[in-house]
Amino acid sequence: MLANALLVRNTAAAGGAYSGSIFHLVSGTIADNQGTAIVVKPLDGGQSQGTDGAAGFKNTVLLNNSGGACSAGAPVQDLGQNVQYPDAGCGASIPISDAAGLGAPGAPGGTPARLARRYGAEAAAVAAAGSLEPVAPGVPVWEAELRWAVAHEIGA
Repeated sequence: MLANALLVRNTAAAGGAYSGSIFHLVSGTIADNQGTAIVVKPLDGGQSQGTDGAAGFKNTVLLNNSGGACSAGAPVQDLGQNVQYPDAGCGASIPISDAAGLGAPGAPGGTPARLARRYGAEAAAVAAAGSLEPVAPGVPVWEAELRWAVAHEIGA
């Protein structure tokens, strides 16, 4: 299992982010990989026609992977609070994000891509916490992120 991981900008025809039998990602981002990002193989190393390996995602963003986020037919467990874009390559139970939500700050009904990549399913709540302006010139943290961190991550 991986937690709090970024699997981004890897290149491989298949399995650029991960290739193997069992894979669980919690609070992660799988984005901008070239080729299929996640390839799940049978536990017996591919000797049978079965697909008894599994990929599981919780609080994960699957975004803009050129060959799709998951290999066709891979068993995927939606463990909750996930989002994928632009298609349902990792299964119909994981919601597809509204394309407008991955655009610029202030996109109608959407969440900025920066927040989607950093906060996953909580991105909209983070955006609602404050301004989408830097806290100070040259500081790569938005006011909304700072307010969210104080209220939810520091425990105040």
